[in-house]
Amino acid sequence: MNNCIRKAFICIYLMTTYSISLKALNYCFLDDFSKGISKIEYDVLDNLSSITFNNGFKTKYVYDAGGSKLRTIHEALTTNTTDYIGDFIFEDGKLSKYQFEGSYCSFDSNLARMHKKKLD
Repeated sequence: MNNCIRKAFICIYLMTTYSISLKALNYCFLDDFSKGISKIEYDVLDNLSSITFNNGFKTKYVYDAGGSKLRTIHEALTTNTTDYIGDFIFEDGKLSKYQFEGSYCSFDSNLARMHKKKLD
């Protein structure tokens, strides 16, 4: 049995036996250890709450009651934060981007630059 099929059976078993949500298993088909991920945690609403890496670094996520992401915290040698307030994105407390339909405006060194979003 190839590795992908084996992982699929493990995911189905965990979902049916332990009532684990599909969202909580969204990394099931990825080889997390080869990507340096040692632990993935979810909150009670099945939102991704943290990713811990093999090197000890950690990324944490904060959401509002409706599940909208408010903050991303990257804990490494230094801690960096990204705050999401409506269409505004702040990095380490400074305005970084303003998003609107089809494009966004980035702010760097007191300069504003317009960017078109790439459509997949």
